[in-house]
Amino acid sequence: MVYNRTCRGKGGISLKKVIAFAVAVLLMLALSVSSAYAANLIVLKTDIDNVKTNNKYFIVSGNGQPNTTVELILNDNLNDKWVIDDSAVFARLVILNPGENTLLLKAYKGDQVQIIKGKVILTKKDGIWQITITAIEELIKSLLK
Repeated sequence: MVYNRTCRGKGGISLKKVIAFAVAVLLMLALSVSSAYAANLIVLKTDIDNVKTNNKYFIVSGNGQPNTTVELILNDNLNDKWVIDDSAVFARLVILNPGENTLLLKAYKGDQVQIIKGKVILTKKDGIWQITITAIEELIKSLLK
């Protein structure tokens, strides 16, 4: 069957209705995607992308939009949850498990959502898990920036 602008074959649908339906679906998809995800609710200062460390204490720091709720999930368990205050900066201590640790930060404000995922690997050094004050120094430095 060949369609033209006024074709209405057996139970046919007009081309105008098909186009109107397609446009409506595309608009709904565009609106739902743009409102569901938001870039830069938070910006991390800490690198969490395949980081190796021998310190079981790890600081996640950054800044974000005030009144944004942030969930820090470590290895599929909620580790911490907070709301960014008017200073717009945050820093959280994470105690790593030996081996690979998956970090997921979920930030949301209203209908906007941002997800940041990373991996931090806690390695051994000389057979002993090293605990240093480096984490505390990094926290102080990140708060003073």
